[in-house]
Amino acid sequence: MGLLIRMVWFVTVFPLLDSALIIYSKSSGRCVDYTDRTMHDLGFKWRNSDCQICQCLRTVVACRNSYFMPEGYPDDCVAVFERENCRYRLQKKNNPMVECQTWS
Repeated sequence: MGLLIRMVWFVTVFPLLDSALIIYSKSSGRCVDYTDRTMHDLGFKWRNSDCQICQCLRTVVACRNSYFMPEGYPDDCVAVFERENCRYRLQKKNNPMVECQTWS
């Protein structure tokens, strides 16, 4: 029952909003980010190389995506993920130098 209560709490603290919620176990009193193989102190927040915002909580590490997939853009545009700044860029299919706008 305790795990169910914690899961409900995580969903409340980290709204999914098109993001993935990933929970990792702690190791040795510190949190482990298995993506970057880094350790973090209790309460610490960080962004890892998979563009996830993570927080070291008392019993787990909770991570969610720090970006949103754009919706409602013209058919002549494409969404391209820019890993260096963790965001999607909308650009024209036939001219990547021209940015597009979303409709919604």
